[in-house]
Amino acid sequence: MQNPPALPTMFVCWMVARLKSAKFVIDWHNYMWSIIKNKYGIEQLTLQRLGGDGCENKDTVKEALVRRKIDREATLATSKGKRYNIGVDKKERKNFKRRYIEWVYRWEGACGRRADAGLCVTRAMREDMQKAWGVHAAVFYDRPLSGTFREFSLVDKHELLIRLGQTEEGRVFGAQPSEDATRFSVRDPSTGQVQLRDDRPFLVISSTSWTPDEDFQILLDAAKKYNDVATISRSSSPATRLPVIVLIITGRGPLKDYYVEKIQRMKMEFVEIHTLWLESEDYPLMIATADLGVSLHISTSGLDLPMKVVDMFGAGIPVLAKRFNCIGELVQDGQNGHLFDTATDLFQQLYTLVTGFPAHCKKLNQMKQFVLDDNIPSWEENWSTVAKPILAPTLDPHFERVMAR
Repeated sequence: MQNPPALPTMFVCWMVARLKSAKFVIDWHNYMWSIIKNKYGIEQLTLQRLGGDGCENKDTVKEALVRRKIDREATLATSKGKRYNIGVDKKERKNFKRRYIEWVYRWEGACGRRADAGLCVTRAMREDMQKAWGVHAAVFYDRPLSGTFREFSLVDKHELLIRLGQTEEGRVFGAQPSEDATRFSVRDPSTGQVQLRDDRPFLVISSTSWTPDEDFQILLDAAKKYNDVATISRSSSPATRLPVIVLIITGRGPLKDYYVEKIQRMKMEFVEIHTLWLESEDYPLMIATADLGVSLHISTSGLDLPMKVVDMFGAGIPVLAKRFNCIGELVQDGQNGHLFDTATDLFQQLYTLVTGFPAHCKKLNQMKQFVLDDNIPSWEENWSTVAKPILAPTLDPHFERVMAR
């Protein structure tokens, strides 16, 4: 099973595995308790950890669990004595949510220890689970499927822009009602050869779920700073001029309408922000068409990595990513992208990379080449070296045929 969701799925899967004499394996992508904590906005929790280096034997784990139970009972006894001093109000409800999250935390770890094996998405998560719960897992990094997120030809990119430019949402791509030209590319009608335009805008893509765990305001503030500086530098030489940025934002979510309204109120000459919904077959091609990706994702646990960045690297573009605990396992600052903390950081990184675009942006070209040359293992290679040895005793011929397709 993949986690989250944790409860009651973990218990049900464990029980069915035992009844069927099957192996129970958990694929850890995040923690359920951290997602609930983020949802309720709870800051302080009492999360007791086993401690140590995560290599405790069973007796040590049992001793830690006994100590945890004693501490929990002592805390409960103390809270009962104070309960009558607190009214049934908002504070009491918050205390209930806090206790609920702590309960989920304990049971998530307890179920995790009962698994026969585990996979997780980062080294940081593996170490955290070992220290928190005594749970052991092999690191299985997310990777794009071979042939899906990849570098595409200029012809493929041009045809996508032509097709999107004929729609209401994608009119930003069309230079004129022509099948031979867009704002970014032009095709020679006599030879069919496609070339990028020297006067093209700088294309940035960001995929978001429009949820509170992605601070979209950072991107808007950075765009405003860029527009202010670009307005001043409009008469600069080609080597120092700042291009127009076309920022494409894909995805759906609860905060989309709120931010779309804010975007519409922003009057910028050098930054165009457009929200776009893409078909599944067009999304990888759109990413490969962009010059740069931006990720605002921050994990609720701080221990999982954004799949959107994995997809962007698979498509061959560098990424500017919001900094959090383990993002360095994916984005190598200064090589395949940059990490930022604030809107000012993001603006400065954009400014450095796009100055002189397209003919005079050496650092951007170096990053792009690094991404293209980085021979990271594919999903299939990861499967064969990490997951398959763990699952091998339970694999059947039909499953092997499916995985070989």
